[in-house]
Amino acid sequence: MVLINTPKRIELKDVFKVGDENLIFHFLHSSKFSFREIYPKRQINSLYFDNFKHSSYENSIEGSSERTKTRIRWYGTKTKTNKASLEIKLKKGFYSWKIITKNFYSVNHKALRWASFYLNNGLKPNIHTANLNLLRPTSIVSYERSYFSNYDRNLRVTLDRNLVSFDQRLSARPSYSFKKNHYGLLILEVKSDAYNEDLVSSFIKDIPFSGRRFSKYCESLQEWS
Repeated sequence: MVLINTPKRIELKDVFKVGDENLIFHFLHSSKFSFREIYPKRQINSLYFDNFKHSSYENSIEGSSERTKTRIRWYGTKTKTNKASLEIKLKKGFYSWKIITKNFYSVNHKALRWASFYLNNGLKPNIHTANLNLLRPTSIVSYERSYFSNYDRNLRVTLDRNLVSFDQRLSARPSYSFKKNHYGLLILEVKSDAYNEDLVSSFIKDIPFSGRRFSKYCESLQEWS
Protein backbone atom coordinates (compact mmCIF):
# COMPACT_ATOMS: atom_id res chain seq x y z
CA MET A 1 0.00 0.00 0.00
CA VAL A 2 1.23 3.47 -0.88
CA LEU A 3 -0.06 6.43 1.15
CA ILE A 4 0.44 9.75 -0.63
CA ASN A 5 0.02 13.22 0.88
CA THR A 6 0.06 15.64 -2.03
CA PRO A 7 1.40 19.20 -1.58
CA LYS A 8 -1.04 22.08 -1.43
CA ARG A 9 -1.90 23.58 -4.79
CA ILE A 10 -4.12 26.22 -6.31
CA GLU A 11 -7.13 24.91 -8.23
CA LEU A 12 -9.50 27.21 -10.11
CA LYS A 13 -12.37 26.16 -12.34
CA ASP A 14 -14.53 27.64 -15.03
CA VAL A 15 -17.43 26.08 -16.90
CA PHE A 16 -18.03 26.41 -20.63
CA LYS A 17 -20.24 24.76 -23.21
CA VAL A 18 -18.95 21.79 -25.17
CA GLY A 19 -19.37 23.89 -28.31
CA ASP A 20 -16.63 26.19 -26.98
CA GLU A 21 -14.02 23.41 -27.01
CA ASN A 22 -12.26 24.40 -30.23
CA LEU A 23 -12.08 28.00 -29.04
CA ILE A 24 -10.55 26.87 -25.73
CA PHE A 25 -8.00 24.76 -27.63
CA HIS A 26 -7.09 27.83 -29.68
CA PHE A 27 -6.57 30.00 -26.60
CA LEU A 28 -4.47 27.32 -24.87
CA HIS A 29 -2.20 26.72 -27.85
CA SER A 30 -1.81 30.40 -28.75
CA SER A 31 -1.36 31.74 -25.21
CA LYS A 32 2.04 32.93 -24.03
CA PHE A 33 2.27 29.71 -22.02
CA SER A 34 2.10 27.60 -25.22
CA PHE A 35 0.08 24.81 -23.62
CA ARG A 36 0.42 21.36 -25.16
CA GLU A 37 -1.37 18.11 -24.45
CA ILE A 38 0.88 16.00 -22.22
CA TYR A 39 -1.11 12.77 -21.76
CA PRO A 40 -3.66 10.83 -23.79
CA LYS A 41 -7.30 11.43 -22.90
CA ARG A 42 -8.68 9.04 -20.34
CA GLN A 43 -11.91 8.35 -18.51
CA ILE A 44 -12.03 9.17 -14.81
CA ASN A 45 -14.56 7.55 -12.49
CA SER A 46 -15.29 8.43 -8.88
CA LEU A 47 -17.55 6.86 -6.29
CA TYR A 48 -18.32 9.60 -3.75
CA PHE A 49 -19.16 9.01 -0.11
CA ASP A 50 -20.97 11.20 2.40
CA ASN A 51 -22.52 10.91 5.84
CA PHE A 52 -26.26 10.66 6.48
CA LYS A 53 -26.47 14.45 6.89
CA HIS A 54 -24.78 14.91 3.49
CA SER A 55 -22.29 17.25 5.15
CA SER A 56 -19.80 17.14 2.27
CA TYR A 57 -22.53 18.12 -0.19
CA GLU A 58 -23.96 20.84 2.06
CA ASN A 59 -20.58 22.38 2.84
CA SER A 60 -19.74 22.57 -0.86
CA ILE A 61 -23.11 24.07 -1.82
CA GLU A 62 -22.82 26.66 0.94
CA GLY A 63 -19.27 27.53 -0.11
CA SER A 64 -17.67 26.72 3.23
CA SER A 65 -14.04 27.81 3.23
CA GLU A 66 -12.93 24.39 4.50
CA ARG A 67 -14.35 21.33 2.74
CA THR A 68 -13.64 17.62 2.46
CA LYS A 69 -14.68 15.08 -0.14
CA THR A 70 -14.17 11.34 0.07
CA ARG A 71 -14.10 9.19 -3.05
CA ILE A 72 -12.81 5.99 -4.54
CA ARG A 73 -11.30 6.76 -7.96
CA TRP A 74 -10.41 4.53 -10.90
CA TYR A 75 -9.53 5.07 -14.54
CA GLY A 76 -10.78 3.65 -17.81
CA THR A 77 -14.05 2.23 -19.05
CA LYS A 78 -15.92 -0.56 -17.35
CA THR A 79 -14.13 -3.86 -17.19
CA LYS A 80 -14.67 -6.79 -14.88
CA THR A 81 -12.41 -5.13 -12.30
CA ASN A 82 -10.45 -1.89 -12.05
CA LYS A 83 -7.75 -0.97 -9.55
CA ALA A 84 -8.93 1.96 -7.48
CA SER A 85 -7.56 4.40 -4.91
CA LEU A 86 -9.17 6.06 -1.92
CA GLU A 87 -8.84 9.84 -2.11
CA ILE A 88 -9.60 12.28 0.69
CA LYS A 89 -9.67 15.70 -0.96
CA LEU A 90 -9.33 18.67 1.36
CA LYS A 91 -9.91 22.24 0.35
CA LYS A 92 -9.26 25.53 2.13
CA GLY A 93 -10.07 28.59 0.09
CA PHE A 94 -8.30 28.31 -3.27
CA TYR A 95 -5.90 25.68 -1.95
CA SER A 96 -6.48 21.95 -2.07
CA TRP A 97 -4.56 18.77 -1.37
CA LYS A 98 -5.23 15.03 -1.22
CA ILE A 99 -4.54 12.06 1.00
CA ILE A 100 -4.42 9.08 -1.35
CA THR A 101 -4.35 5.40 -0.43
CA LYS A 102 -3.18 4.18 -3.82
CA ASN A 103 -4.63 1.02 -5.41
CA PHE A 104 -6.10 -0.16 -2.11
CA TYR A 105 -9.28 -1.38 -3.80
CA SER A 106 -10.49 -3.28 -6.84
CA VAL A 107 -13.81 -2.15 -8.29
CA ASN A 108 -16.09 -4.91 -9.56
CA HIS A 109 -18.77 -3.43 -11.83
CA LYS A 110 -20.80 -6.65 -11.80
CA ALA A 111 -21.21 -6.61 -8.03
CA LEU A 112 -24.74 -6.68 -6.65
CA ARG A 113 -23.85 -5.18 -3.26
CA TRP A 114 -21.49 -2.52 -2.01
CA ALA A 115 -19.43 -4.97 0.04
CA SER A 116 -18.27 -6.60 -3.19
CA PHE A 117 -18.27 -3.49 -5.42
CA TYR A 118 -15.05 -2.13 -3.90
CA LEU A 119 -12.86 -4.85 -2.46
CA ASN A 120 -9.67 -4.54 -0.46
CA ASN A 121 -6.74 -5.83 -2.52
CA GLY A 122 -5.43 -7.67 0.53
CA LEU A 123 -3.58 -4.62 1.85
CA LYS A 124 -3.36 -3.49 5.47
CA PRO A 125 -6.08 -0.91 6.28
CA ASN A 126 -5.21 2.56 7.58
CA ILE A 127 -7.26 5.16 9.43
CA HIS A 128 -8.65 6.56 6.16
CA THR A 129 -9.90 3.24 4.79
CA ALA A 130 -11.30 2.40 8.24
CA ASN A 131 -13.19 5.70 8.40
CA LEU A 132 -14.87 4.89 5.09
CA ASN A 133 -17.15 2.56 7.08
CA LEU A 134 -18.66 5.64 8.71
CA LEU A 135 -19.85 6.96 5.34
CA ARG A 136 -22.16 5.68 2.62
CA PRO A 137 -21.91 5.72 -1.19
CA THR A 138 -23.88 8.63 -2.66
CA SER A 139 -22.87 9.15 -6.30
CA ILE A 140 -20.83 7.70 -9.17
CA VAL A 141 -19.39 10.33 -11.55
CA SER A 142 -17.60 9.60 -14.84
CA TYR A 143 -16.06 11.92 -17.45
CA GLU A 144 -13.35 12.17 -20.09
CA ARG A 145 -10.31 14.31 -19.28
CA SER A 146 -7.63 15.97 -21.43
CA TYR A 147 -4.37 17.17 -19.88
CA PHE A 148 -2.33 20.23 -20.89
CA SER A 149 0.80 21.84 -19.49
CA ASN A 150 3.12 24.73 -20.22
CA TYR A 151 6.74 24.11 -21.16
CA ASP A 152 8.02 24.34 -17.58
CA ARG A 153 5.35 21.91 -16.32
CA ASN A 154 4.52 24.26 -13.44
CA LEU A 155 1.06 25.17 -14.75
CA ARG A 156 -1.44 22.52 -15.74
CA VAL A 157 -4.85 22.73 -17.35
CA THR A 158 -7.43 19.97 -17.59
CA LEU A 159 -10.56 19.86 -19.73
CA ASP A 160 -13.40 17.55 -18.66
CA ARG A 161 -16.28 16.56 -20.95
CA ASN A 162 -18.96 13.87 -21.40
CA LEU A 163 -19.83 14.09 -17.75
CA VAL A 164 -22.38 11.52 -16.55
CA SER A 165 -23.45 10.63 -13.03
CA PHE A 166 -25.48 8.01 -11.19
CA ASP A 167 -27.19 8.91 -7.92
CA GLN A 168 -26.74 6.12 -5.36
CA ARG A 169 -28.81 7.58 -2.52
CA LEU A 170 -32.01 5.90 -3.66
CA SER A 171 -30.53 2.43 -3.87
CA ALA A 172 -29.16 0.08 -1.21
CA ARG A 173 -26.75 -1.49 -3.72
CA PRO A 174 -24.67 -0.35 -6.71
CA SER A 175 -27.05 1.05 -9.31
CA TYR A 176 -26.77 2.61 -12.76
CA SER A 177 -30.51 3.33 -12.95
CA PHE A 178 -30.61 6.96 -11.78
CA LYS A 179 -28.55 8.39 -14.62
CA LYS A 180 -27.98 12.08 -15.25
CA ASN A 181 -26.22 13.38 -18.37
CA HIS A 182 -24.21 16.59 -18.23
CA TYR A 183 -22.92 16.33 -21.81
CA GLY A 184 -23.27 20.04 -22.52
CA LEU A 185 -20.69 21.02 -19.91
CA LEU A 186 -16.99 21.59 -20.52
CA ILE A 187 -15.09 22.08 -17.27
CA LEU A 188 -11.72 23.82 -17.43
CA GLU A 189 -9.46 23.69 -14.41
CA VAL A 190 -6.09 25.36 -13.91
CA LYS A 191 -3.75 23.87 -11.30
CA SER A 192 -0.41 24.89 -9.89
CA ASP A 193 1.64 24.66 -6.71
CA ALA A 194 0.50 26.94 -3.90
CA TYR A 195 3.51 29.25 -4.29
CA ASN A 196 2.67 30.01 -7.95
CA GLU A 197 -0.12 32.52 -7.37
CA ASP A 198 1.44 35.06 -9.74
CA LEU A 199 1.64 32.45 -12.47
CA VAL A 200 -2.02 31.53 -12.06
CA SER A 201 -3.01 35.21 -12.07
CA SER A 202 -1.12 35.69 -15.33
CA PHE A 203 -2.92 32.70 -16.85
CA ILE A 204 -6.32 34.10 -15.91
CA LYS A 205 -5.48 37.35 -17.72
CA ASP A 206 -4.19 35.51 -20.77
CA ILE A 207 -7.33 33.53 -21.68
CA PRO A 208 -11.07 34.10 -21.20
CA PHE A 209 -11.35 32.65 -17.70
CA SER A 210 -13.52 33.68 -14.78
CA GLY A 211 -13.03 31.36 -11.82
CA ARG A 212 -16.18 29.99 -10.25
CA ARG A 213 -17.15 27.32 -7.77
CA PHE A 214 -18.15 24.07 -9.43
CA SER A 215 -18.32 20.60 -7.93
CA LYS A 216 -18.95 17.52 -10.05
CA TYR A 217 -20.17 15.78 -6.93
CA CYS A 218 -22.73 18.50 -6.16
CA GLU A 219 -23.75 18.73 -9.81
CA SER A 220 -24.44 15.00 -9.79
CA LEU A 221 -26.93 15.30 -6.91
CA GLN A 222 -28.69 18.60 -7.43
CA GLU A 223 -31.42 17.32 -9.72
CA TRP A 224 -32.41 14.73 -7.16
CA SER A 225 -32.36 17.02 -4.12
